[in-house]
Amino acid sequence: MHLPRVFDILQALFGRSGPCLKPQNEIIAKIKHTLSQKSPVSDDEVCEMLKALAAEAPEYLQILPCKHRANETNIRVNRRVELGCLRKGLQQKANMASLPK
Repeated sequence: MHLPRVFDILQALFGRSGPCLKPQNEIIAKIKHTLSQKSPVSDDEVCEMLKALAAEAPEYLQILPCKHRANETNIRVNRRVELGCLRKGLQQKANMASLPK
């Protein structure tokens, strides 16, 4: 489960200040580049990771339609959530998912 890693990459991409809304295609390209340094990953895989993170942490990550361009989406992060607790929760879920069943 890559959610903690994707969360960390998003934190680095969005930083502590500046825009909290960026085009999804830009975010996918940057995440893909970072993750592909360890093993190849497709745009579709990155998109699924973003959707999973948005479902797991909707208070932090939202995938929104672009108001000015049809068929495009944006990624919005909420820096006001307790990021440390969120990261810890994502890591715990990833650890649980990796346990043998």
